Amino acid sequence: MKIIVSCKNDKEKNGRLTLLKKISYYYELYDWKALLQFYAAWIRRVESGQNKWSDDTADIETPLLASSVRSRQNRVSNKSASIVKAPSVWFCSDFQKKKCSFSGAHDKVIKGVTRSMLSMYHDSDVVNILGYGFPLRCKGSYSGLSVEENHAGARSHPDDMRKYLKKECTYGSIIGPFFSNPFETDMVISPLNSVPKKDTLDRKVILDLSFGVDGEDSVNSHICKDLYLVQIVCLCDSTLVGCGGICNGRYFHTVFPAFIRRKQLHINALELLCVMMCLKVWASVLEGSKIVIYCDNSSSVSVLNSGACRNAFMQSCLREICFLTASHEFQVKGRHLSGEANRVADMLSRWDMDPGISTEFLKQARINSWTEIELDDDLFHFTSPW
Repeated sequence: MKIIVSCKNDKEKNGRLTLLKKISYYYELYDWKALLQFYAAWIRRVESGQNKWSDDTADIETPLLASSVRSRQNRVSNKSASIVKAPSVWFCSDFQKKKCSFSGAHDKVIKGVTRSMLSMYHDSDVVNILGYGFPLRCKGSYSGLSVEENHAGARSHPDDMRKYLKKECTYGSIIGPFFSNPFETDMVISPLNSVPKKDTLDRKVILDLSFGVDGEDSVNSHICKDLYLVQIVCLCDSTLVGCGGICNGRYFHTVFPAFIRRKQLHINALELLCVMMCLKVWASVLEGSKIVIYCDNSSSVSVLNSGACRNAFMQSCLREICFLTASHEFQVKGRHLSGEANRVADMLSRWDMDPGISTEFLKQARINSWTEIELDDDLFHFTSPW
């Protein structure tokens, strides 16, 4: 610090300060010996005139530091036992970019909902997925790739690529660089590319997950495309008394439980509740599929597709649907169907209103080999109290 304070040249002072900040940050990531070598090497380059204080140190960081990455266990064990552990901070993109208004430990906000509000939810994996992103679920074995060359868009703009990678490393979004595979499993190498952004000189960096030798061993080649292209059709309908739905030759019909009837809900809310019930009933067989739910209530279809509304009960239905789609990895889209065209689901929702309706439906069920599902009233409860 004395050297920095005594600097008469502002460029040298700023350069030394930047170098000190970088070493302070890298202390948690790399071995101290390697950091001292890095510091000495950069000072020698500046003093010999090879570099200026304003230059980027990235050129020597990779060869000197890449092989000295500290393991997570070593990082923890090297800390003094007398230091009080700071409260954990959930990953927050604004916090990582130093744009967050909260300086201390705080919850990650997921569309206006904090993680602490999700603590009661039964599936912690879903909460983590909402906070950190969805897994790719790659399948099959990898043979691995040798070192592959980046695409021309990356090779011709090295400064933009270096700037992007440095920024992502600073945020903790990526780790590396590596000279060898640090993982126990084979690693697929995907080349980088870049394209110009609209109305700016900056470039957008792309990781080409579809690139592989002869189209094989890319990340995307190990994601089952057929699984995510399966489309399942579901029909549902609701009245003020009950609801019903049919999907893949299986159907249900039920009268709303007393605690639902006491709410005196609008038909729009009851229609969306029926959609939620369909997804709950068939969630286990919907995994990895695209579900199209036909409903004759246009308001419910609009709310389902937009994911927004002002009604508190319908918002609760949307949250439950969101969790179902995340935990079972399926997509859902609502489509409006006229009441006349939705005759099958309409008969199910009116099952207990007229014996003739149930008789007519059972005739069709025998012809088409449809089977009935018994529902438990507990399914009408929201999984999370909020």
